[in-house]
Amino acid sequence: LLLLEASDENGEDRISLAYDKTASGLKWPLLQGRYVARFQPMALEIPYEVRLRSARQINYAETAQPYSYEGDLVVTDKRTGEKEEKTISMNNVHETWDGYRFYLSNISPADESAVKRVQIVVNHDPAKYWLTYPGALLLTLGIGMLFWLRPYAKKR
Repeated sequence: LLLLEASDENGEDRISLAYDKTASGLKWPLLQGRYVARFQPMALEIPYEVRLRSARQINYAETAQPYSYEGDLVVTDKRTGEKEEKTISMNNVHETWDGYRFYLSNISPADESAVKRVQIVVNHDPAKYWLTYPGALLLTLGIGMLFWLRPYAKKR
């Protein structure tokens, strides 16, 4: 649920919106109908085509409890036409050179009799190598300095 406050030179309005994950619901009017709003996911075009060849749920031995999900992907770069086949699972993601990561997050329903719905999450982090790894290095150095320099130790 989201509380949206909107204002312009003619007044202000407040409306609560529920999340519409399919982006197929009604848009709600704001400010006497001059604007409409809906709380929905943002769809972006990515430079890859992703095809799922097969997906499977691996259970613990002799139980129906899921241990892991796996999926065989074919990822095609739209810019170069280069295809790459990859098996992804819960702890094994596919990462591209330009910062796109593909995660297999869910398969439902789990039984073989029904049509499956596979959820693949896409994350884009173009500055990963420039910010994440130097930041981790700074954090490690800071922890090391706290350990060896002991700034809060009592002096005897």
